[in-house]
Amino acid sequence: LRKKIRTAAGQLDYLPNQAGRMLKTRRSREIGVIVPTITNPFYARLLLGVELEARRHGYHVLFCDSFRNNYTEQACIRSLIEKQVAGLVISSISEDPLLLEKTGRQGLQIVAIDQNVDSRLIHRVGFDFFKAGQMATDYLVSLGHRDIVLATTPLTRRSRREQLEGFRLGLSRHQIGWTDSRVLIADDEKEQESLIYEFSAGRTLAEQVLHASHRPEAIVAVNDLVAMSLMQHLIAAGLKIPADLSVIGFDNLDYAEMVTPALTTIEQPALEMGRTACQVLLG
Repeated sequence: LRKKIRTAAGQLDYLPNQAGRMLKTRRSREIGVIVPTITNPFYARLLLGVELEARRHGYHVLFCDSFRNNYTEQACIRSLIEKQVAGLVISSISEDPLLLEKTGRQGLQIVAIDQNVDSRLIHRVGFDFFKAGQMATDYLVSLGHRDIVLATTPLTRRSRREQLEGFRLGLSRHQIGWTDSRVLIADDEKEQESLIYEFSAGRTLAEQVLHASHRPEAIVAVNDLVAMSLMQHLIAAGLKIPADLSVIGFDNLDYAEMVTPALTTIEQPALEMGRTACQVLLG
């Protein structure tokens, strides 16, 4: 009977009904993943880490891009709950600590990436942005720089604020005075179809550097894409890097060594974070 059924299924190109299978087994083999944007290669690599680990355990990934928008993110969460995914890996843009906890209370297993969520319902995988900010500052000071600025996108995410605090402490440890002018902030953060947001932000930040009354010696950029865009626009304006101005980024994207000059950067292991998030979720 089994042989006859498999033969008929093959002839008819039959595909199992996953909804029906879930009703019988009460188990889903799908994991939801929500990230702020897929245009940043960091999140693409993070997603790859989740995907590789999920496949290894027989799970499939349903991916959502929140487009850096709170309402879109909430719609993605609702959609994944309706699809009865086995769990959720999310890099949320929401500053509301109760949002994910509310979702967790609905019975969904959640692993949050770089989120400041103090809840037993939510598991977390993170990166020490505070220490990274200090490391970047220490490195630039070791090169002899003292007039250093932080170039960042809006301080709407915990990771960026921690990076800023690490930068501030790094300056303090080297007896370098603090002024608000040491922080350059790009305009509103909005996803664009025609241009990667970070490149647009880098252009804005480069203009701030070029029009400053006093040009800094070195820049700590919030991430690699912003750093590479900064470099591109500063070089186009006639500056030489690192002869006239040093730049350091965060993430260690593959592109970092493809630009000229190659970008000095601090690694944030996206693939490993994705794998770990999936391992924690399945555990």
